Amino acid sequence: AVQRDELSCRLRLQIGTCETCGRLSGNYFECNIQIRADGRLPSEDELDETRAYVEKRIGAARSGDRTVFMSKVEEVKGGIDMYLSSNQLGQGIARDLADRRGAQYSAANELFGQKDGREIYRMTFLVRLPSYWPGSFAVIGERIVQVHNIGPKRTALRYLDTWDEESLTNKDLAGTRVLGGSEMVHEAVLLAETESEVQLLDPDTSKVVDVVKPRGWRRQGETAKFVRYDEAMYLV
Repeated sequence: AVQRDELSCRLRLQIGTCETCGRLSGNYFECNIQIRADGRLPSEDELDETRAYVEKRIGAARSGDRTVFMSKVEEVKGGIDMYLSSNQLGQGIARDLADRRGAQYSAANELFGQKDGREIYRMTFLVRLPSYWPGSFAVIGERIVQVHNIGPKRTALRYLDTWDEESLTNKDLAGTRVLGGSEMVHEAVLLAETESEVQLLDPDTSKVVDVVKPRGWRRQGETAKFVRYDEAMYLV
C-alpha cells in the first residue's frame, strides 16, 4: 500500500520586478540624443521622422537585447530630447542620424556614478540639423535655389531661374541664407504660354507678369505655382 502524508508549509510571496522593468518604470537612461537645428526650429515632419527612426532602431536592437529601451521623449525649446538606456546604441543612432540628415554631430559626457569600482558616465549626443531642409528655398550667390535631397556629404539643389541642378558639399553650404519653405509657394492664374515664358496674373497686384519658363517645366492646368524673391517670380 502507498502511504500518503499531508504536510503543510508557509510560503512567503514577494512581489518584485526584473532589473530591466525597474529601470524602465524609473525612467533610467544612460544617454540623451538631442535634436536641434541651425538657426531655426526643426519642423514637425523632421521631428516625427526622427522619432520614428529612433524607435525603429531600438525595436530592432531589443530583439537581441531586452535591456535596451527609450525611457522618455521630451519636447524642449529648440527640438526634442530622447533618453536611451544604452550609450553604445545611442551613439550609433546619433551618428547615423547625422549622416542621413547632413547634420553636425557632437558628444559630451557627465559622471553619473560608480559600479563595481568603475566610473559610469551619461552621454549627451547632439545632432544639429542644417539651416536648410528638403523643399526649402535658399540663396546661393544671388540666385534662388530649392533644396532637393540632403546626403551625408552633399546636397542636391535646383536653381529656379533655369532649373539647372547641382550638388554642393554640405561644408560649402554652411551659413547659407535660407528664405523659407512651403509657405513661400503661391498659385497664380496662367494666362498664356510661349516657348520661353509664361504670363501669370499676380495674385497680390492683379497685374500680368512675364515669368521665365525654365527648361523642363510643364503646364499642369489653368494655374501655376511660383515663389517670389527680390521682386521676381519663379516657377516651381
